[in-house]
Amino acid sequence: MRFLPLILIFSCIMAAFASAEANITRQDAVMAIGNALQSMESMRESGFSTVYVNDTILAAKEALQKTDAAIKMKYKGFSYADVTAYTDKVQNTREKAYLLADSIRALEIKADEYKADGVDTNEADALIRQAKEAFENERYGEAETIAEKANISIEQAKSQMTIGKAIARSAMGFFEQYWKQIVASFSVMLVLGIATWLVIRTKLRKRKLRILYIEKETLVDMIKEAQRDRFESGKISDFTYRIRMDVYKKKLAEVKRQIPVFEAQPKEKKKDK
Repeated sequence: MRFLPLILIFSCIMAAFASAEANITRQDAVMAIGNALQSMESMRESGFSTVYVNDTILAAKEALQKTDAAIKMKYKGFSYADVTAYTDKVQNTREKAYLLADSIRALEIKADEYKADGVDTNEADALIRQAKEAFENERYGEAETIAEKANISIEQAKSQMTIGKAIARSAMGFFEQYWKQIVASFSVMLVLGIATWLVIRTKLRKRKLRILYIEKETLVDMIKEAQRDRFESGKISDFTYRIRMDVYKKKLAEVKRQIPVFEAQPKEKKKDK
């Protein structure tokens, strides 16, 4: 008896679902196919492969024909909900494709940023190429899995470099503490080594700033392009536009946050002098 309320609730949900399916009309089904065709065209304009989507739309059209015939023959084995089941797959595929495309692009930007900091991203770069290949062949599940592996690889490489830097700082502290006990020749080598390291670090910082400014300009251009595609040419849907703007604006905010940090470091050095 204690499970009776749950059974009643489940029954009500199933009844409501069945009622919603029964209320789908032929006009709804035809409209759904039209929307699916627009989604496919939008994906093609974005350069995405649409083999699966096209096959799914053909299946939806076939389901529409079968349902029309079944209704004429008063056969209850088909309904227009069969049509919208296929068109829903098209919309879900489109949304997943745009999200995944933006995720892979963001991952590429992240890898370039870490590489500029000296992180070894060779493994991650190879994984990103594999993810892009899987995406281009509409293997979205595989592409998503590989992209996650690439992200993990990037973070692990970053952690390894951080540990290496910490060891280097410890070694530097040791030599600074006991420099008087070191033979003159080693002292000269140490001074030269530190001077060289400072020059290299300054060059790397400048290089990082150049990359950040390039990324900033690129992201601004990408935002403007997305705005033109949405409001001027109407190439992309509002849903796709909002997804892209969210990704681009978050990345742009991160780039803007990093630029003052790198610009301030040389100024602090001048004050010390």
